[in-house]
Amino acid sequence: MKLYCSQQGKVAAALQEKRWPKACDPALHAHVAQCQICNDLVLVTQVLQQARREMVQEADLRPSPASAETLWWRSELRQRNRAVERMTRPIAITEKLALVGLALVVVSLAVWQWNQIADWLFSLTNAFGVDGTSAADMTSWMPILLMTSLGAFVVVWGLTLFLSAERD
Repeated sequence: MKLYCSQQGKVAAALQEKRWPKACDPALHAHVAQCQICNDLVLVTQVLQQARREMVQEADLRPSPASAETLWWRSELRQRNRAVERMTRPIAITEKLALVGLALVVVSLAVWQWNQIADWLFSLTNAFGVDGTSAADMTSWMPILLMTSLGAFVVVWGLTLFLSAERD
């Protein structure tokens, strides 16, 4: 197996000077068609040249690097944002703790005063003039329904406040 060709230098020079394939000797074309080493050299060189052209075109399409002023401005903006975040972090934590505390106070009061709340809710069912037969049925589930609704309202309200504070 042959590793070197005597015409390889001429083929390489024609490729480097960009004379291949149009501006070179027809005898060189005939040799490249017959010689596997020169044919491989032409193929590899053309592929690499095409890849280089594509890379140069791609580099031309890339945006130019940012100016020093833009980089400085971005750095200043990042520093300000970090400072604002550091300053508002305790406020955000306090807001969240206040929301959790408020929810715990409401639940604690509801548990502690359950008997009075249930009596008040039962008095509401009597105030609407419900007759005796259905009042017994209604009084058994009405306080539970109202407390569940109130609890769901408090939970949704607290979650909404929490999520809106989280976005800001």
